[in-house]
Amino acid sequence: MTAPTVLFDLDGVLVDSQDAEVRALLDFAGSVHARVPAEGFAELVAGRRMSESVGIIGQHTDTPLPDDAVEQVREIAERYLGTRLRATPGMAEALREITTHRYVVSNSPLDMIEDRLRRTGLAGFFDGPHFSAYELGTWKPDPGLYRRAVELLAVDPEAVVAVEDSEVGVRSAHDAGLRVCWYRPDHPEEARWSGRVRVFGDMSALPKLLG
Repeated sequence: MTAPTVLFDLDGVLVDSQDAEVRALLDFAGSVHARVPAEGFAELVAGRRMSESVGIIGQHTDTPLPDDAVEQVREIAERYLGTRLRATPGMAEALREITTHRYVVSNSPLDMIEDRLRRTGLAGFFDGPHFSAYELGTWKPDPGLYRRAVELLAVDPEAVVAVEDSEVGVRSAHDAGLRVCWYRPDHPEEARWSGRVRVFGDMSALPKLLG
């Protein structure tokens, strides 16, 4: 079988930044006296557009959110990351073994995609283009983002695998007709594909899954 084109999500897949964004959202929620439930909040916002996550906070407070709420959350997240931003454990090693075409498909702005790849030393693994929801005007979980990426690459959806870490991202890729490798480091690895989705818990397993 021909090796697939691989579409990687950014946060939580390529770079280990998801926890910082969740902490930033919770800090911001506290600053506006929003009573968001701490339990399950990370899963609720995982993979979502930042403005959508901020909107969820807005549902838990009677105080109107500031116009620059998204910018405030991003600034808090960057403070948490500081010099600690890193590639997801095992990611660089996996990318060295994956020799097929690789692209980034993310809800993040294009400049953030490029910055985080550069800061984590992963930029050299991707020739581009990167596919940003902000550039294409469609955000996960809508399948439109993946559909547009596949269309612009002029590849057969059957020959594409998406690598995601959130339910939002998995739903987007799956509904676009793609196979999905769902990275869940806290989840036991399954023995084989279940439908079009394969759950795996260690990045070292990814090259073999794609083979």
